[in-house]
Amino acid sequence: MGLSTKVSSDLKARFSIHNIPLALLERIGKSYSLTYQVKGYKFIINLMGNHFNFIKNCRTKKNKKRARNLAPFFITRNDDETIDLGIQINDISQVAAHDFTKGPLFIKNKHEDRGSYIIEIKYPPVDLINKIKQIQRRESEKLRKKEERKELLDKLLKKFDEYEVKYRDSSIQQEQDLKSKGIYLARPNAFKRCENCANNSGSKCSVHKVEVSDNHRCSRFYSYKTFYGGGFSPK
Repeated sequence: MGLSTKVSSDLKARFSIHNIPLALLERIGKSYSLTYQVKGYKFIINLMGNHFNFIKNCRTKKNKKRARNLAPFFITRNDDETIDLGIQINDISQVAAHDFTKGPLFIKNKHEDRGSYIIEIKYPPVDLINKIKQIQRRESEKLRKKEERKELLDKLLKKFDEYEVKYRDSSIQQEQDLKSKGIYLARPNAFKRCENCANNSGSKCSVHKVEVSDNHRCSRFYSYKTFYGGGFSPK
């Protein structure tokens, strides 16, 4: 028999006891119980319901299933009349937070249809605590970077909103100034507009001395003219 521990990024943990002889499980009514001590840990486990039936069929060799997984217990049948038993802990951070100078830590869980467990941790499991703190630092760093990105995005959105308001107000004022000079927006397909006007120099009207777009127009429209014919004779 042996013990292993895995911790996920969300600080859920699974203690796995490997190669438990089926004969070591004690039947008490409609449950199987197991007490196991190793490396400063003490496990008191009581399996009921579907887990009880699974173990019972394993012992009578009637079980064709390889596993029974219903949290908090995960059971796998081996070929040598042993089982692997996993126990899920939903929040293992309590191990790192516990003050072991005041006594051992007890982790308990009870499910009416599946069983119960009591895990006694007698002294600080250094490797496990280091793993928990490493995950906490990593997740804290992820959260910090996420908050920084959100703060940066909020600033950019605020600047964009300010620019949009400023641009909108500027555009409204510009249109009002143009209207005061008799300059209005024309239909996009109209001929008499600034794009086709000889008074338009780039984006500026040489008559009104203001900036205009290709789709503006006024009463001072002056179109380009093309002249044909004429000639000269050398002397």
